[in-house]
Amino acid sequence: MRRISCGIAIAATALCARPALPCGAPFGDGFSVEPDQKIIIVYDNPVETYIFSPSFCGEAAQFGLILPVPSQLASEPALADPKLFDELAALTAPEVVVTEECTPVGIGCGGMDTGVGEGPQDSGSRYGVDVIDKGQVGIFTWVLIRADSAAAFTDWLDSNAFPYRSDDSAHFDYYVQQQWYFVAFKVSADTQAPPAGQRLCGKLGPLSLRFSTARPLIPARIVATDHTNSAPYLWQVHVLAAAQAENQQPSFITSELRYSSPITGNDLAQYPQVATLASGGYRITTLNLTFAPSAVVEDIVFEQASETTDFRAKEYRTVYKNCGGCSALPTIWVGGSSIVVMLLGLKLSGRRRRQSVR
Repeated sequence: MRRISCGIAIAATALCARPALPCGAPFGDGFSVEPDQKIIIVYDNPVETYIFSPSFCGEAAQFGLILPVPSQLASEPALADPKLFDELAALTAPEVVVTEECTPVGIGCGGMDTGVGEGPQDSGSRYGVDVIDKGQVGIFTWVLIRADSAAAFTDWLDSNAFPYRSDDSAHFDYYVQQQWYFVAFKVSADTQAPPAGQRLCGKLGPLSLRFSTARPLIPARIVATDHTNSAPYLWQVHVLAAAQAENQQPSFITSELRYSSPITGNDLAQYPQVATLASGGYRITTLNLTFAPSAVVEDIVFEQASETTDFRAKEYRTVYKNCGGCSALPTIWVGGSSIVVMLLGLKLSGRRRRQSVR
């Protein structure tokens, strides 16, 4: 397996960027995850292309993630172009609405902008686990497995150095009972990278997986195994499909529509990476999903929206300008300063007179 050198990791990101939980069960000692994530789903019934960009931040020399999928992989995991996320961000960006207001009279005048704003080697057969396929993608080794029971799966995790907590077994069993598969990714750095006590962060991928499913989905139930975060998750999901998508979830999730529009010929010409995933006739739906990981009891499934509406979210920005109300303030301030200087002068003059009388 190709290894990451410490120098490359440091060069990639000198400061610890915000790591992202890549919709999977992360593992690794000294490894932290962040609740914000961007995910791309391309659904061409019945095949889903699932694209995510795992990030790491920690002191672990070996780490990775486990991602459940509802069927065998339609093709080996592949690397996607990082520009894809940038293009979708530009294509679905909110409309910025600018309003101007006069600068409030007070201390300090001038322009002010308050705008409202990103591996395993064991076959596993003796554990009741079938290793279906394995390989390498980028710096990850990956294994596609299927387990007969949660106990068999955790035995395989133990044998292949995937740390987990004992109370995670119930979440694994959820997928075992549905006869899902698990894709186990692992990345190893050199024994000297990172050095003891040094914390490094970086982004890996993006990774692209393809599998069959009756409806587009995110295997979200597995995030209940994340015990590092108490903050709510915020996932921005781009769904590229034949129709507008919406998630019909119970109360554990809040969904906000941010964008919905057909992909046009101009879009395909302007955003070549988007064009590699979808053609004209597809529609992009962008949703912000907010939820607490401890409250997730099932996967996030998307349905065709009952009503289709072209929509682009708006963000409001207020720009303050000088409307003339500030011009008097410096004059008053200067005048006040002059009065203070005059009073000090009178006081000093009085002292001199008293001294001369003595």
